[in-house]
Amino acid sequence: MINLIISVLITGFIGWFTNKLAILMLFHPKKPWLWVIQGLLIKRKKELATSLSDVIVDRLLNTGLESLLPESKVQEFTNKIADEIANTMAKDAQVYNLQEIAHIKELVHDYVLSLIHKAGAPNNLEALESLKQTVVSNIVAIPDDEIKDVVTIIAHREFAGIEAIGFVLGCVIGLMNIWILT
Repeated sequence: MINLIISVLITGFIGWFTNKLAILMLFHPKKPWLWVIQGLLIKRKKELATSLSDVIVDRLLNTGLESLLPESKVQEFTNKIADEIANTMAKDAQVYNLQEIAHIKELVHDYVLSLIHKAGAPNNLEALESLKQTVVSNIVAIPDDEIKDVVTIIAHREFAGIEAIGFVLGCVIGLMNIWILT
């Protein structure tokens, strides 16, 4: 009986160890080993930096009012502004001609809408590309150990869970092995 328990614990340890090793291989080896094997996050750091820069610049920094509001809300927003400005201008200028007031509203509406669309469009593509390159170079410049520390701090619970699952699966495999052999 003790041999069976030891066997199950050994296969559990093997499962834990292989998952622990897989997690370590996200960051190690830092230099290619046997000309091929290198830590995943270290080897693909530039690709990761490029993807992050795309997300940061394209999705976070390069959004305008259009992306924050549905088109119906943008129309409603511009109509309210146009009405308020046109009514104020008509009142101050003592314009009582409904056609002139409607024309003022249309001009103001179109102008406000163009400002909203302009705010949502990239103003300077060269500046955005330069910003992307700056983000990439700054991420690539982060030392590998610092990246490992950040990821480990963020995902320590998940890593521990993965290791525990490895242990449990190893134990299950050990039990299945005992069941098959007996």
